[in-house]
Amino acid sequence: MRFTALTAAFLFISVSILISEIVLELINNRTIKQSIGTPNLELMQSGVMINTLQSMLYHLALSHYSIVHKIVSTSFTWFMILYGFDRMDFLARAFRLPSIGTGLLFIGFWAVTAYGVDLPFNLYYDFVLEARFGFNKKTIAVFLSDTMKAFGIGVLLAGAFLTVTLYIMQELVSVKWLVMGFILILVFLCVQWIFPVMILPLFHRVIPLDERLKSRINQLLVEAGVTTREVLAIDGSHRSEHANAFFTGFGKAKRIVIFDTLLSRIDEEETLAVIAHEAGHYRLRHFHQRSVIVFFGLFVTLVLLAYLERMPDFHVSFGFVHPSDYASLTIFAMLLTEAIRFFQWYLNTLSRKQEYAADAFAVNLIGNPLPLIHALEKLHECNLTVPVTHPAYASRFESHPNLNDRIAAIRRIP
Repeated sequence: MRFTALTAAFLFISVSILISEIVLELINNRTIKQSIGTPNLELMQSGVMINTLQSMLYHLALSHYSIVHKIVSTSFTWFMILYGFDRMDFLARAFRLPSIGTGLLFIGFWAVTAYGVDLPFNLYYDFVLEARFGFNKKTIAVFLSDTMKAFGIGVLLAGAFLTVTLYIMQELVSVKWLVMGFILILVFLCVQWIFPVMILPLFHRVIPLDERLKSRINQLLVEAGVTTREVLAIDGSHRSEHANAFFTGFGKAKRIVIFDTLLSRIDEEETLAVIAHEAGHYRLRHFHQRSVIVFFGLFVTLVLLAYLERMPDFHVSFGFVHPSDYASLTIFAMLLTEAIRFFQWYLNTLSRKQEYAADAFAVNLIGNPLPLIHALEKLHECNLTVPVTHPAYASRFESHPNLNDRIAAIRRIP
């Protein structure tokens, strides 16, 4: 591997992003530690009984875990660039397969190695960190089952995508990155379509809703102008005590999903408020807005890659002695990862605005802010979410507004 100006530039970017993320984590941790024992008057006035000490301890534990994980992940990337990719490429080429087969084998080696690095973190997160705060309900058997299912889905989807992509890169050299961009968009949309229909049922059992509640939800969706009639209650409690609800899919595969852990904590009116909020995301086209931004970022990265690939030392700068399409694809994955980390602040800023908009939609639809406020309070309480974070940290990492700001905004809705 030869250390070039391009290597130095990528090192500077990746390390700068890592350091900025660690600094923000530490600043936010200091803010949280200073707030321990300080009465939160806004929450007390609204009657919230969140265990702030426990939620802060949980957030600090998550932060420490995240810092170590990020350091190890960045170190692993640079280990691969400096020492690993060339040796892994040599091993894949030793099988003397056709170029596409060699590419699939190399990326498979890389994926398995990366998962091996992440495995201790996954185990620690589920069976130590989450268990310590009473969230984890997984057994080793469930963990292994989920891992095998995810592996099978990954091999099937990634194998098909990589085979097609490597073939196109081999046959359509002059426009390969443009075509690959459209393929990635197609794959993204296909995954969004099949996730609620085929993937979600592999991991969760659907629980029948109470008929009266189901009838009221359907009526609410009609009033909201949402075409989907499919609201899924799933057994999230089989794996975790965390509670959540989300909108997923598009077209005829649109679904609103709500965890049984949330249903068990909120009453019927609060459930309708949560459904109204998720319906707001659909009616306000939030999925479309995020998708356009993601697609734009994807094509910007591809244009940058197409430019960089023309440099004579492009591949060797990232640890590849022998230039190849799969080497370019590997470098693209690394560049895209750093680009996503860099622009995450903008995506999260947009997401927080969308949350406020969906809250306003829900309140206007049901005509009463209290059910949504009470549902959010209970959601934050059961997830041990800290009610307030440092503004700089929130702008970089948080996709949802903090509870104080969110309740204040709901109360201002006319």
